[in-house]
Amino acid sequence: MKRKFGFRGRMKDVSEKRKKGNSYGYLILPKGVDLFQLEKNTCKIEMDILPYLVTDKKHADRDVGAEEGVYWFKRPFKAHRNVGVMHTSIVCPTTFGKPCPICEYKRELYKSDNNEDEIAELKTTNKNLYAVIIKKIDKERIDEQHVQLFEFSDYLFQQVLEEQLEEDDRLDTFALPDEGSSLYVRFSEETFGKNKYPKPTRFELVEREKQYDESILDKVPNLDECLNLLSYDEIKNMFFNVEETDDETDDETDDEPEEEKHEVKRGFRKREKAEEEEDEEKKDDEETPVKRTRKNSKPDTRCPFGHKFGEDYDAFEDCDECDVWRDCRKENKN
Repeated sequence: MKRKFGFRGRMKDVSEKRKKGNSYGYLILPKGVDLFQLEKNTCKIEMDILPYLVTDKKHADRDVGAEEGVYWFKRPFKAHRNVGVMHTSIVCPTTFGKPCPICEYKRELYKSDNNEDEIAELKTTNKNLYAVIIKKIDKERIDEQHVQLFEFSDYLFQQVLEEQLEEDDRLDTFALPDEGSSLYVRFSEETFGKNKYPKPTRFELVEREKQYDESILDKVPNLDECLNLLSYDEIKNMFFNVEETDDETDDETDDEPEEEKHEVKRGFRKREKAEEEEDEEKKDDEETPVKRTRKNSKPDTRCPFGHKFGEDYDAFEDCDECDVWRDCRKENKN
C-alpha cells in the first residue's frame, strides 16, 4: 500500500497558519499575543483596557459609537455552548450579522410546545473581548507587561462595571491610552454545585502612574479578527452531527430513501419520543400532590444571580448565563 504524506507541498500553508496565530477555542490569538486567564478565583487585578480599531460594520455597539474606523474599548459577541458531540463553544454568526443555523432551529422550536429544555440549551451567551495590559495581581506587580486578550461574561463583568462606575466622571475616558485610568477589579470565589468560579464583585478606577503613548495602539490586535467564526455549513454539520462524505459514498447511498439520507441526530441530550409519551401517561395516572409550605429561616441561595429560584425562571436576561436553569424550570413547574 502506498504511503501518504500529508505535508508534501504544504509547508507554505503551515508557515502561513503560524503567521496568522493560534486558535484557542472560539478565539484566534495573533502571533505574540496570548490570553489572560485568572490562575485563582479569589484575587485582585489591576489592568489597563486599551481600545482597538473597529473594522466590522455590524459591530454590536455601532449604535452607541463603535463605527467602522473608530477605536472602541470592547468587542461584544455571542457564543453557543455545548455544540455537537464534542460540546464545543462557538461564536454565533449573528455576532457579525450573519445567519446562524442553531438560531434558526431554535426559532422553529418556538412554534410547538414542550420544547423549553431544548430551547434553553440553544440560548446564546453574551460575552465581551478586551485588549488588556495586566499591571498587578494581588500585591505582585507584573514586570513584563504586554498586551493580552481577556474575555468575560457581559452580565458578570461589563454590566457590573458600568453599574458601579456610572457616577465616576473618569468612566468616559478610562480606556484612552494617553489620559485614561487603570481598572481595579476584585474577584470572589462563587460556588455552583461542585464547581467554583470567579465573580467580579468590585470595580474601581485608579490613577495611572504613567500614561501610554498612542503608539501603544499599534500593538493592540484587531479584536474583530480575533473571533473564530465558522461557516454556516460547518456549524450546521457540527450541530446536527453530520459527517462530510466523498462522491463515492454519496453514489453508494443514492438508493436509500430520502428521509433516511437526511436523518440526523442533535448534539445534546434529548429524550426519545417514546419516553416522553410514557412520562406523559404516568403524569396522567398520578394525582397532583398537595404542596406544603413551611417557613425556612435560611435564605434560598440556589440562584447564582440572587433571583427567586423557581419563581423567576427565564424572567431575567442573566437567565441565559445560568447553569441551573434546568433545575429552576423543574421547580417552576412544581
